[in-house]
Amino acid sequence: MPAGRMSASRYFDEFEVGMVIEHEQSRTVYAADTAGFSALFHHHNPLYLDESRAAEAGLDGLVVNPLYLFNLVLGLTVRELTESAGPFLGAERIEFLRPVHPGVSIRARSTVLAKRPSSSRPGWGVVTWETVGWAPDPVGDVLRYDRSNLVPFAITGGIV
Repeated sequence: MPAGRMSASRYFDEFEVGMVIEHEQSRTVYAADTAGFSALFHHHNPLYLDESRAAEAGLDGLVVNPLYLFNLVLGLTVRELTESAGPFLGAERIEFLRPVHPGVSIRARSTVLAKRPSSSRPGWGVVTWETVGWAPDPVGDVLRYDRSNLVPFAITGGIV
């Protein structure tokens, strides 16, 4: 992080199409994480909560709730992408590539897909990234999505 900067996230000017960011943070998913998330949001799918029901379905144990996985991967990207940015504009093309089981450590990698100045907010631009959530071999890629945010230009810091 450059001297005098409060955040590791970049300004609009610092993102280049094709740039790949390997996110620093990772997180091991525990059975309590997926059970707590599923209970809190009333996702009562037994594959996330009941070992015997998951086995009956032919799985090797509980499956991590995919919406928890999406939120986890999104959270892993915040520091480098949007910690000091503006509003989250949404996610598209969310793909859950394979089941994840508790005990797996998840990492994230983002690639800048597009960037353009905002047509409605001077001093800001829209950046779109493809983010891939992955786990070390043999698991591999587990999640992929595109995400856009408003990001301030360096010269204004978003203040005009």
